[in-house]
Amino acid sequence: MSEEEWDIRQAGCEVPAAEVGAYTGCDLPIDAELTALGWQWRCNTDEMRLRDIVDTYESLGFEVRLEPLDLDGLSENCDACAPLLRQVSAVYVRKKG
Repeated sequence: MSEEEWDIRQAGCEVPAAEVGAYTGCDLPIDAELTALGWQWRCNTDEMRLRDIVDTYESLGFEVRLEPLDLDGLSENCDACAPLLRQVSAVYVRKKG
């Protein structure tokens, strides 16, 4: 077992086999429709760091798109984290032009 897998299991974030198709808050899916349009996922962040991230990418010549996290398939094991995850945005970028 890798160190990352061990950390996730210790945090109680393992998805039970009965929840096929579910994912944990530690492994949120990237929006396939946005990536098909040329957007690249960069990070998930809260309001405290959002302005710095947006300003940095814009200064580097990127368009920035913020999206709420897709929590529809979130494992029931992550119920305690869901309220926090609802306050987080996914940051996608693509080069201007």
